[in-house]
Amino acid sequence: MTPRLISATLLLAMLAACGPKDSLRLGYDLLQGGQTIEACRVYGEARQRYPRNEDVQAAWAYACPQAVDALREQAEAAVASGALRAADRIAADARTLWPIGDNTRALENYVAQSWVDAFTSASTQALDRGDVAVAAVLAAGAEARGQAADADALQARVLAIHQLGGRLVPGSRAAEPLADALRAELRYPLLPWTGADGFLATVRVEPASCSEEVQQRGAVHTYVHHIRQDPNPAWQDLEARRLGAEARRDEQRRALHGLQDEVERLGREADIARVQLEAQLPRTAQASAAVEQARAAHAEAKARHARAAEALQALEQQAEDALHHREGAEATVQAAREAVQRADAVLVEVRGRQEETRAACEDAARGQPALEQALQDHRAAVGANKATLAEAQEAVQGAQAALAALRDALGGEPATPEQRAQMAAARAEVEAATQARAQAQSTLTEAEARLAEAAAAVEDGAAIQQSCQALDAQRQEAEAAKAQAVADLDAALAARAQGPVPPTEDALRQARRELNTATRVLEDATLTLSEARRALDVEQARQAPLEARLADVQAAWQARAAERDQSRERLEALRVEHDRLAAQLAETPPLMDVPVYADHPYVVKEWTFTCRRPVFVQLQGPGQPGGERRLDVTARVQDESWAAAPRVGLAGDPHGYAISEDALRQRLDAQVHAEARAALGQALAGLQEAHFAVVTQGVGRDVEATRVVLTAAMGGADERVALAESWIGGE
Repeated sequence: MTPRLISATLLLAMLAACGPKDSLRLGYDLLQGGQTIEACRVYGEARQRYPRNEDVQAAWAYACPQAVDALREQAEAAVASGALRAADRIAADARTLWPIGDNTRALENYVAQSWVDAFTSASTQALDRGDVAVAAVLAAGAEARGQAADADALQARVLAIHQLGGRLVPGSRAAEPLADALRAELRYPLLPWTGADGFLATVRVEPASCSEEVQQRGAVHTYVHHIRQDPNPAWQDLEARRLGAEARRDEQRRALHGLQDEVERLGREADIARVQLEAQLPRTAQASAAVEQARAAHAEAKARHARAAEALQALEQQAEDALHHREGAEATVQAAREAVQRADAVLVEVRGRQEETRAACEDAARGQPALEQALQDHRAAVGANKATLAEAQEAVQGAQAALAALRDALGGEPATPEQRAQMAAARAEVEAATQARAQAQSTLTEAEARLAEAAAAVEDGAAIQQSCQALDAQRQEAEAAKAQAVADLDAALAARAQGPVPPTEDALRQARRELNTATRVLEDATLTLSEARRALDVEQARQAPLEARLADVQAAWQARAAERDQSRERLEALRVEHDRLAAQLAETPPLMDVPVYADHPYVVKEWTFTCRRPVFVQLQGPGQPGGERRLDVTARVQDESWAAAPRVGLAGDPHGYAISEDALRQRLDAQVHAEARAALGQALAGLQEAHFAVVTQGVGRDVEATRVVLTAAMGGADERVALAESWIGGE
């Protein structure tokens, strides 16, 4: 089971069987799993069970501030989601876990301020909607939660806007008051009270009557009758412990003597083994020196063999390198010759193409200025034709405008010959202007065609020149490539002439003879080294048992010596324990006084002083007379008394109540207030349904909101606060 899967119920069940170490381990596992709240609960339970354990106290002080911080995050999330009652429970949990922390007080202040902010915001929204009754209920909630100055200002604003308009009037308290204590504490008035909606509440209190009763019962007092002499269990226990310590001391002394004899015997065996080993060491050293000499000779022969092998390998590698170099140089020279041939062929081809196009390039270069000049002339002609076309267009538009103006002036078709002549002349002018515009358009089209032909000729000449330039660049590149191929061929020929010289056959045969000689010497040295190692192994095989025997004897001697020292320490501790028990036994008496008890019966008087006050409560609404309800409110105080008996050591208790009659009457008045308030609440609940429709019409909210406002209008401050909290702080 992981720590995150441990619930609160399981934690309590586990803690019931845990000691302080188990609680510390369980709390540590929870902290490692991130469950700081559960860890704080574990440490808090362990702190109550083990109040003197400093480790538990320190763990509790370390984990619980972190737990309160985690609860602060949960409270902030609850407030953000509107679950203010859940935030209240979280603050109460923090106060239980870490009541002395500053962060706990900060969390409680944060939750209280969240309630006030919620009440104030909701009350302001209710005022903006015109729901003054709901705003007053929420203002009362803010006042009860704290921040009284802000709540008073908000409630004053509610009353100023409403101007006591009849839907929510606290009632008149101008009649004759009753006792100051009742009037100061009572939330419902104990005198006639009328609301603006026609409700009437009356509470009538009659004078109080008090009486006293007494009853008797039997009791028993236990006292010491006499003292007798019995054997002292402490003396007997000390004597038994002293005898046991003495027996253990004698047994430890005998064990110490045996260990001392064993240590001496092992010391003698160690001396014998050491002498035998010292006699074997020179022979082993001689065999080891022979092995070192053989190893040195073998190393020298091996080095000579390696040098001979390296010399032969170098000569063979030199011959192979010379062969590979010559083959590579021949291939390089052949490739360079082929590259020269390819470069020469490319150069010949480029020069041929250049000779073929040389005449065309020269003609294009000579005719290009004339083509460009003709292009400029055609562009100028196109511009002039466009201007002529624009003038012709303006002439057509002018002639058409003149014709239209003449037609308008004549008012339709011409009637006289002069008018027909004017109209014909205007139409002739329009046709002449139109023909001139068509001629200008045709001329412009021909000029644009000649301009396009001139531009194409210029582009063809430019293309021919670019081809000629490209052929020049290709010829230069082909000449550079041929020069580079010739240079590469010269370098390959020079490299082939400068290759390495292969070794002679005599040098190779001499190197092989030296390698064979070095191999025979190495084989002889290897055989000598093997024989020397076998001789050393024989001597070491003789020496190893001697060393093992000496090591075993020395280890046994050290172990027995350590046991002997420990036995001496135990013997000294047993001696000290025996002396301490003997000293305690000398100071402890062998007999002890034992008290014998007896019972003394006596009479206890039980006194009861009771005060009663009848209270009559009535609440009625418009057109609904309500019945009067009688409440019998009672307050009482009790006391016990009995006579003293000095002979048996019984102290007397005289009769006397804990509080005075005036204080009891004040308590009765407080109970009158509480029960009258409860009775009025029940009566208000009965009248609520009867006036449901009236308040719904005044408030204009849904059914639940109407019930809240109705109860607030007919109830007291406590009920208004509770209902307002249910309105604001839902889960």
